[in-house]
Amino acid sequence: MIKKYCRNTIIQAGASINSSFNLCNGGRIVALHDVPNAEIFRRKIEWLNDNYNIVSLEDILTGKNSKSQKNVAITFDDGYQNWLDNAVPVLEEFQVKAVFFTCSGMVGLNKSKSDKFIRSQLLRSQKLTSISQSSLREISNNNLFEIGGHTCNHINLGRTANEDDIMKQIKIDKELLEKWTGKELRWFAYPFGGKESFNDVVKDIVKRCGYASAFTILPNYVKKENIDLYEIGRDCLELDAPVKLWKNCLDGGYDVFSKLKNKWFK
Repeated sequence: MIKKYCRNTIIQAGASINSSFNLCNGGRIVALHDVPNAEIFRRKIEWLNDNYNIVSLEDILTGKNSKSQKNVAITFDDGYQNWLDNAVPVLEEFQVKAVFFTCSGMVGLNKSKSDKFIRSQLLRSQKLTSISQSSLREISNNNLFEIGGHTCNHINLGRTANEDDIMKQIKIDKELLEKWTGKELRWFAYPFGGKESFNDVVKDIVKRCGYASAFTILPNYVKKENIDLYEIGRDCLELDAPVKLWKNCLDGGYDVFSKLKNKWFK
């Protein structure tokens, strides 16, 4: 509790400094995971819609954004059935575009295998259901959405020494997702997404596998003029976190602390 309070205080202070010095420029990308509650998700999307210009991931990367509003793109990681059940209807209601980064090894698992994957590979203890192939295809067939790659088994690529294993995890994942959806994948997200989850070797393999861009969960503004396309930052936000915390993060409040933490506390 104390740790979370200190973290939130730092984020609020950082957001205030950014706003005071007019440093809030460029787009932001939100990274979410499962969506257990449709109504909470709806309130967050409604708030974003009222206060930001919600755009596609492509628009964020190419700078085709509003000049008068702060621009935000929406992404999801892993592969949950509640994407279709709870997230998609809300996104359709507000006509919000989104990218769903999916682990192919999580798709279509029965309950026991899904529980094991979520515990052992995602390191999560919640009771969640993995997405089915038909649900993934339904999301992909919607013109608002795209599927992205996220490795076969959600491994930490930065801590994987064997380059062949890295290649297989990224390449096979891409091939399977393209086979199931019938569409070419353009985007990739590093599992776990922190500084330790990728390196120059991993970035090169992602590029060789045919991805145009790759995404972290290192918070940062996305600016067309100085972007590393294989190290793009996102704000990893919790669905049930207060709106105030979302705003402070989207104002860049965690950016500097995140950089310092990754530098000093490896």
